[in-house]
Amino acid sequence: FDGKEIYFKKGKGITRNFFNDHSLDKLSGKVGIGQIRYSTEGGSMRLANAQPYVVRLNGMRVAIGHNGDIVSAPKLRKDYEKEGSIFQTTSDTEIVLHSFAKSKEESLEGRLVDAFKGVKEGAYSVVMMINGTLVGSRDIHGFRPLVLGKINGGYVLASETCAFSIMGAEYIRTIEPGEIVMINEEGIKSIKPFNEVRRNHCIFELAYFSRPDSLVYDIPSSVAKEALGSRLREGDDVDADIVISVPDSGNHAALGYSLESGIPFGFGFIRSHYGGRTFIAPIQKVREANVLKKLTANTYVVKGKKVVVVDDSIVRGTTIKKVTSMLRNAGALEVH
Repeated sequence: FDGKEIYFKKGKGITRNFFNDHSLDKLSGKVGIGQIRYSTEGGSMRLANAQPYVVRLNGMRVAIGHNGDIVSAPKLRKDYEKEGSIFQTTSDTEIVLHSFAKSKEESLEGRLVDAFKGVKEGAYSVVMMINGTLVGSRDIHGFRPLVLGKINGGYVLASETCAFSIMGAEYIRTIEPGEIVMINEEGIKSIKPFNEVRRNHCIFELAYFSRPDSLVYDIPSSVAKEALGSRLREGDDVDADIVISVPDSGNHAALGYSLESGIPFGFGFIRSHYGGRTFIAPIQKVREANVLKKLTANTYVVKGKKVVVVDDSIVRGTTIKKVTSMLRNAGALEVH
């Protein structure tokens, strides 16, 4: 937003392939938001569902990006459609925009409280841009993370702190569950309109989604992953020659397992860094093919050995079948 208009660009594809210096130069302004997500079979394949959503409302320019699920969305959508609301996507994110638009409150703060009141029981983090104001919000349970940072006198919001490290921003704090923050030229204003409830963080954020160099829920992700690997060893007494990981997301858990067990850690797989994550491919056959392109078993490390392989292929189980076959073909005596 440059003070008058919102400029935006969105589409399908890996971010680094979709955006370049030329396209980013056209997105001028002092306030901006962005959102990325993986493509799954169904709704997100539609370009209309790609975020951020950008709308006009009573002289305001509004954009929104959302991560998570809003459990009240199906009911609210039916109610709003009966009242005459028109939806352009199948995403529950649009519910927040409609709730914001329907608010009778005159102040921006009041509108935002109304917008999130009906969806507070979901599992989400949201960023909005309303003219020159940047807004961030989390569900009341704190399922999804959202953090606040500072750079060059301005403020930034992100789903994990590694974004701040990359851009050279300073981490300030976590946005609290149920909190709404408004950031503009006047500074930061925090609103906490909802009663506190039990916090329920999503373990998947720590175990899988986050990068190891991030703080998630104020916990170092790498420490959590190593602790999970250590705990994994407590349930078995496998006698093996080497512990290996399925890189990169299994590395820290494998290290934790190795330290707990005393079995040496080795690099049993070599990963090509020119491919994406197999988890995000929209079609199962593509995911399986991507595993073969991404990983190569290191024969000289695993041949003739009893191998413990630590993997976090817990979404669809795509990787582990191929991984086991690779290790067998490379000469591993046992695969645990």
